[in-house]
Amino acid sequence: MFCRNTVMNGYSNDIKATQDAFIDGWFRSGDLGVRHSDGYIEFKDRSKDIIISGGENISTIEEESVPFGHPAGF
Repeated sequence: MFCRNTVMNGYSNDIKATQDAFIDGWFRSGDLGVRHSDGYIEFKDRSKDIIISGGENISTIEEESVPFGHPAGF
């Protein structure tokens, strides 16, 4: 969530999306992250991009990184 003068005014020609994203003056980006014990914050994915399969939450970023990490990958 963000709330400052650096946040956008809204979505161009999409009043409904703007109303859904801004609640009580706070912009809810839908970004998901983890704060590690050393204070490092790691971006994981967007909540809209999470795939739910068989009760598991699958991050599309993690899914896309598999072929790139494999020796025979890209």
